[in-house]
Amino acid sequence: VATTQIKPINIFTENKFATYNNFVKSISSFGSFSSLSKDIIDKNFQNHKMSIIDKEILLNLFLEELQNKEMLKEAIIKFKLIDKNKFKDEDSYLEKLEKTISSIELLSPKNIDGKKNEHSRLNWLIKFETQEKEKWLKILKYINNKINNSLRLYKIEKFNYELNQNKIINNYRLEDIDNRIRIAREIYNKTINNRLAYLKEQASIARELNIENGFHEGTLRMALTPEITINESNNYYTKGYKMIEKEIELINLRLNHDTFIKDLVSLEKQKRELKSNNILYRLEMIFSNTPLLKSNDFKSAEIIYQNTKFKNTLKFTSLLFSSALFGLIFGIFYVLFGNMKKKY
Repeated sequence: VATTQIKPINIFTENKFATYNNFVKSISSFGSFSSLSKDIIDKNFQNHKMSIIDKEILLNLFLEELQNKEMLKEAIIKFKLIDKNKFKDEDSYLEKLEKTISSIELLSPKNIDGKKNEHSRLNWLIKFETQEKEKWLKILKYINNKINNSLRLYKIEKFNYELNQNKIINNYRLEDIDNRIRIAREIYNKTINNRLAYLKEQASIARELNIENGFHEGTLRMALTPEITINESNNYYTKGYKMIEKEIELINLRLNHDTFIKDLVSLEKQKRELKSNNILYRLEMIFSNTPLLKSNDFKSAEIIYQNTKFKNTLKFTSLLFSSALFGLIFGIFYVLFGNMKKKY
């Protein structure tokens, strides 16, 4: 029986992801980004948070991939662990192949703290019964390299996907703000046009009534007959055509209409923050300095195939013992028969 340890990455390797992980956590908790409002941070990263990379996550991914039967089948066939020539047909060979794959055991750690009165197993183990030691070691090495390379590419692709999703969301936020700014300007222009039309109408009434500088409402009431009442929404002309026409002139002379648009300052501020923030750029730079991109020997975990322990099973030991005993008996009879032959 062959038993092989699977070790997670050590603390030194995990620390190489520390800057990246801390930066991702800082984004989520609005850590040190005082230049951006919390609202901007939340809107950008709550829906598509970036994933952290630590020892536990990498080990779980490794173990999950290790249970991929297709990969195990590929390795066993590649290194000819099972001699295909010994089988009468393809179906018999494939049946043996499936049984061999199913016999590979993955044993979880147990009694790690040593509190129970039983054997401790600190790491995951691969257990497999075979007499093909060299081939099995080659298979373990092949699987170890294949899984780690596969997971390295997977984590890079996952990061790029998450980063791209956040960039898309950023663009959507900018589009939304631009639309709100456009709508605010349209509302302003419509309001101003309505206002100018109303003022021109009121100025014409004031001129018709020869109200130049306006007068107090009480005076107007005295001048009107009892059956005529003042409509509060249409008596702006009482302010006099000079003041009303001056208001029209000032509105038309406005050079920067944005100053008078409600909420525009807040919207422009949000737009500037989104366009000027470097969070995603910094995240990309930090990620590029992790072992995923800086090292060709990235490991999410490692099968320690070099230290594989081989132990004879009871069945095999019994076979050896029986063979030795048969050889001994055969040898005794051979000697006795030889001596008897010499005598006679």
